[in-house]
Amino acid sequence: MGIYEKITKILAEEESELTKLAANVLRVLLIYHGVCWRTELPEDLIKFYRTMEEFGSINLDLLDKAINYLEAEGMILVEYRKRGELLSKEVYVDKLIKLKDFNEVSKAFQRDEAFIKYRFKRAEAIKRALGEK
Repeated sequence: MGIYEKITKILAEEESELTKLAANVLRVLLIYHGVCWRTELPEDLIKFYRTMEEFGSINLDLLDKAINYLEAEGMILVEYRKRGELLSKEVYVDKLIKLKDFNEVSKAFQRDEAFIKYRFKRAEAIKRALGEK
């Protein structure tokens, strides 16, 4: 089963908390051009939920399970990478999460209502912010 088919299956099974969060991780990765740091993912998911007018917190254990699930299914790659701290000389190791096949994931989400709504609302927010300056 290819990535497209696996994502279609996840989108159809969004009833469980794990598959719902896994689908949202994929949506956020698509918005950020296929990559995101693990330490930044909870904040990015919260931005997604707020834009979609869903409020709540992120269960970090479930998030790690969703990441492991997506990696095991061959949809994402997780690499340990060194990165710097803003305004500091400190370096630390973080997980870089990448879509394995951006084009296939993008194709799978072309008709996804949540993704389309998020992109539209995000674009509108950017336009408003630019117009205010």
